[in-house]
Amino acid sequence: MSAPELIDAALETLIVPSFTRIGLSTRRHLFSWRSLDSYDLSGRVVAITGATSGLGRAAAVQMAHDRATVIVLGRNRDKTERVAAEIRTETGNPDVSATIGEMSDLTPEAAREAVE
Repeated sequence: MSAPELIDAALETLIVPSFTRIGLSTRRHLFSWRSLDSYDLSGRVVAITGATSGLGRAAAVQMAHDRATVIVLGRNRDKTERVAAEIRTETGNPDVSATIGEMSDLTPEAAREAVE
């Protein structure tokens, strides 16, 4: 096992540091991870569920920064449209749109209700 792999295994064993900035920073240096800002996602389309808050929103913002076409998918029309507008403003990316959908219920009836 290489030195970077041993350090990574130690972080995993301790659990808590593995999921903090310490783990991220350490792995970034050990494995030469590229900065997320260095990616160019022009021409890519991403649909992100749960993009109105938390990790989903953070992912939508990062991908919009990286010039992807981003579809913010949420359940609440007003909130989803507001968040898409905020992300457009925050990132300067005009290719951020809102789509309404309930992903926890994939029955045909739920799909019809979401469109109505």
